[in-house]
Amino acid sequence: MLVVDNLKGQTVGEKVSGNIKYDTVVKTDNYRSYSKIKENVWCHIAQNVSPKDAVKVLPWVHTMISNAKRTLLGAHHMLSKKYVQNYLDEFCYKVNRRYFGEELFDRLLIACVTINYKDIIKDYR
Repeated sequence: MLVVDNLKGQTVGEKVSGNIKYDTVVKTDNYRSYSKIKENVWCHIAQNVSPKDAVKVLPWVHTMISNAKRTLLGAHHMLSKKYVQNYLDEFCYKVNRRYFGEELFDRLLIACVTINYKDIIKDYR
C-alpha cells in the first residue's frame, strides 16, 4: 500500500512502474486513471464493475482497505500526514506475517540484528 498525492493516470503509472515488476498480471476495475498501468506490466486486466459487485470481483482489495481503515482509525486515533506511509507499512507488515505464529520471534530477532540503524534514522533528520 502506498500513499499517493492524487489518482491521475500519470501518478498511478509512476507508482506501478516503481513498485511492480513488469512480468506481473494486474487485475483492476476499469477506473480511468488505471489506463497507464498496461504500459508498465505484462498484463493488465481491467474489468467494468458496478459498485454493488465490487466486493465479489475484487474481494481481497476491499477486505484489506477496510481492515486498514479500521486499524488506522482504531489504533492511531489521530493521523499525521507525515507518518501515514509508516502506518500503512506497519499494517502491511502485520498482515503479511499473520500466519507466522511460532516463527515470528525468530524473524523479528533476525530483523533487529541485521538492520542498520542509520537506515532507520535517516528519515527523521
